[in-house]
Amino acid sequence: MTNFEVAGNTGSYRTVVHEFKLNFLMRTKVQRAGGSAISQNGLSFSKCSEIKSVKEEAVHLVGK
Repeated sequence: MTNFEVAGNTGSYRTVVHEFKLNFLMRTKVQRAGGSAISQNGLSFSKCSEIKSVKEEAVHLVGK
């Protein structure tokens, strides 16, 4: 990945728990890397009904 910014993760509604975030720019380029250093099975999905049933107000879009 090239041409991106690292910024402080501030504000009242953050996308992740981490203190920093990556900002993609118009010139950002992402290319698939060879090898298996990053797991391809790291995603987990939730049903819309599960997300809507959460009663507490979420501060972050993604957990730890």
